[in-house]
Amino acid sequence: MLRAIMCKGDNALSGIRPEELDKALKTCGFVWIDIENPGYGDFINIAKKFNLHKLAVEDAVTRNQRPKFETYPEHLFLVIHELEFDAALQLNELDIFLGKNFVITTHYKRLNAIEYTIETYKKNPSLFDKGADFLIYSILDKLVDNYFAVLERYDEKMAKIENTIFREPKPIVVNELFRMKKASLSLYMTIAPQAEIVNMLARREFPFLGKETSIYFRDVYDRMIRLIGIIDTQREIATGALEAYLSVVSNKMNEIMKVLTIIATIMMPLTLIAGIYGMNFRFLPELEWRYGYYGVLALMAVVAGIMLLYFRRKKWI
Repeated sequence: MLRAIMCKGDNALSGIRPEELDKALKTCGFVWIDIENPGYGDFINIAKKFNLHKLAVEDAVTRNQRPKFETYPEHLFLVIHELEFDAALQLNELDIFLGKNFVITTHYKRLNAIEYTIETYKKNPSLFDKGADFLIYSILDKLVDNYFAVLERYDEKMAKIENTIFREPKPIVVNELFRMKKASLSLYMTIAPQAEIVNMLARREFPFLGKETSIYFRDVYDRMIRLIGIIDTQREIATGALEAYLSVVSNKMNEIMKVLTIIATIMMPLTLIAGIYGMNFRFLPELEWRYGYYGVLALMAVVAGIMLLYFRRKKWI
């Protein structure tokens, strides 16, 4: 699917054909082309018209690219990601070409940042007057907002896991904790290089970037540094939660072993008494006593009671 958002005239034109771009470029300060689920054929005419570098085009049509920032004579090329976090973390790639009079974005599914920016520019066409670099800022700004929302859901899930650890620790909790730690590492590996990309945009060392926009990129960079700090904290929380789980399980096991040890210790003298009176000697005291059976049971009860009282005084139970 190919769309273009124009800066003059109609503020939105869906399904624009590549051959109409010449007219759009003449009437607009710049053109924004958005391509969803791109194939190499989608880029043939566009790549020629905007002199897109072959390597950048190949990266745009190849999925699962890592975050990157490349400079070419006619344009800049960025690979960034939007995040989703429900049952698991999902990375949605967004590729951006930025030239003097154009912005081209490509992705494989609908992205909240793109849809939000499209609606924002439709409602406020004057934003086009701020240039192509401000459009990039608008997209990055919404992406960062989405990162904070993802981290909030991460915190909520981690809080539920922590409650489960102290309420009813189960082996499945360990699996959840390891998944959360893996998600936290993926978040760091995604956001940290993207923060560096934004930092490079803020330095104004590249063409197609105006001085007025650098302050906006610095704001995005500062927020991404905050995100990295939050992620580091979350990784420590996940590690602490795992240690807490192991501690809770160990304490629970110790309590069980303590009870079993007390029971076994009490049974030892009782077993001794039963063993003595179970020997097959002919002449055994109390063997002919009418109340011998009840007397032995009473002796066992007294011995068990004394041992329990001793354990309680020692505060072992």
